[in-house]
Amino acid sequence: MFKSIAVTSGVAVMFAAALAAQPQQEKPDSTRPPTNTQTPAKGGSTTDTNTNTKGKSGSTTQSGQSGQSGTNQPGTTTTPQKGATGASKKDASSSNQGMTKAATGPAAAFMKRAAQDGQAEVQLAQLAESKATDPQVKAYAQMLATDHGKANDELMSIAKTKNVTLSTDMGAAQKATHDKLDKLSGASFDHTYIADMVKDHQTAIREFETASKSSDADVKAFAEKTLPTLRHHLEEAQRLSKSTSAAGKTTSTKGTGTASKKSGKGQ
Repeated sequence: MFKSIAVTSGVAVMFAAALAAQPQQEKPDSTRPPTNTQTPAKGGSTTDTNTNTKGKSGSTTQSGQSGQSGTNQPGTTTTPQKGATGASKKDASSSNQGMTKAATGPAAAFMKRAAQDGQAEVQLAQLAESKATDPQVKAYAQMLATDHGKANDELMSIAKTKNVTLSTDMGAAQKATHDKLDKLSGASFDHTYIADMVKDHQTAIREFETASKSSDADVKAFAEKTLPTLRHHLEEAQRLSKSTSAAGKTTSTKGTGTASKKSGKGQ
């Protein structure tokens, strides 16, 4: 009996020693409050860090961060805003709209013809101002020099925006007309000059009427704006052609009669 008690006591002692050899876990200290630290972030916000410690051995730490930073964290992807892309396309479109399309084909050809015709009208009008004897013809020439000069300047400005080079002088046929008129004088000059103006303006009106239907908006607007002036010039030339024609015939008759008398005396 005493032998059994001794064995049992030995087993109990061995079990107690084994328990004492195992590491004991510290119980969490529920009385210690969690540590709160605030760390300023780069973006000016504050990051809160909450740390809970259970113990030296097998402890668990929990961290929570809140706040926004002014810079992107590594590994993050920034998605471009749709509004920024749309604004860029809109700005590019507005820039393209501000550019004037270069004139080509019929529009460019019209501008070149109109420029030469306009230069001729100005130079012929200046000649008429100095050589015409009829005050009405002189006044008509002054009106043409002013009106066509303004139209020429406007057409030159349009051509520059469209990269079209215009002539600043008359064509060969117009120079021939200038030379012909320069050799005339008196009523003969007045009659011939006005007759040429009737023909020139009839041709110009036809060309400007075609240009007024142009697909080029600037050429179309210029033609429409100039047409009323050209029609007025034609009406005045047609009115003056009646009076200058009669004066021209009278001068021609006088000249013929004088020549006949001289011829008779010579016989």
